[in-house]
Amino acid sequence: MKDNRGLSLVELLVGLALSSIVLVAIGYLLITGLRLSGRNNAHVEVQNEAQTTMNLIIDNIMESRGICAVNSAAGADTQCILLGDLLIEASGGAYDVYFSGDAVVTDIHTLGADGQPLGEMYLVAFPNQDFPEDGGKPGYCKLLGGVSVGGTDEAVKKGTVAQSAWTLIRDYVTGLSQAQRIQWLLARYITGCTITVDDFDISGVTGDYYKETTYYWNGDTEDTYYYEEPMTLQISIDLEYDYGNGTVTRNLTDSVALRNRLNQVYVGDGSAMYEYKLKK
Repeated sequence: MKDNRGLSLVELLVGLALSSIVLVAIGYLLITGLRLSGRNNAHVEVQNEAQTTMNLIIDNIMESRGICAVNSAAGADTQCILLGDLLIEASGGAYDVYFSGDAVVTDIHTLGADGQPLGEMYLVAFPNQDFPEDGGKPGYCKLLGGVSVGGTDEAVKKGTVAQSAWTLIRDYVTGLSQAQRIQWLLARYITGCTITVDDFDISGVTGDYYKETTYYWNGDTEDTYYYEEPMTLQISIDLEYDYGNGTVTRNLTDSVALRNRLNQVYVGDGSAMYEYKLKK
């Protein structure tokens, strides 16, 4: 004989309580899974961005035939580094400057209203539409013409001209609108970037970068600045990405040693820049 009495109130309440516990547990697992998925996706995106950026910078450094770099002060970010041939030629008592290669330029700001970093890094090729190939120098663009600098020390004068070219390119890239420079975008979410010439001290106290003075019979002197191989560049990149439920940060560091490949080397510390020759 069938029992048609149904569930009692106590049984119903117990069933509802158990169902609620199960539903809450399932909901918690779903939310946790979505959060973990979002965090994992953010980690993958930042890791890929950092590694791709580092690889491209290293590839361009290894392929460059010259360096024009300003070592930033401690804690400051690298604004620009030129990787290529920077030709500085005397012209009627002044200098003309030609360039062929790439420039790595960073434009780092604070976080935006959405919490995302506004920092971006660019890899800009020269010649380009704004600095086209010069007819007299195939494969090169003319950056500056008729630049006059004072002094008698050729390495110092060329270093001053090189820093003018470095400043021109930095200001050119950061002065473009975002729509104009997006074609050269190398990385987003940048919160810190340093590309520095290792063991460099403009005073020459390290021994890797130093000055030799030649004295002539008539009392004149001539200074020549040298660097010793290998020239090592230290690279450090910091990225930050807000994925909604948290923030993912990534730091990547590496170094590149260069031997027997650089035609022009200009290195400075922001206060001065010199042309350095390879010590044979």
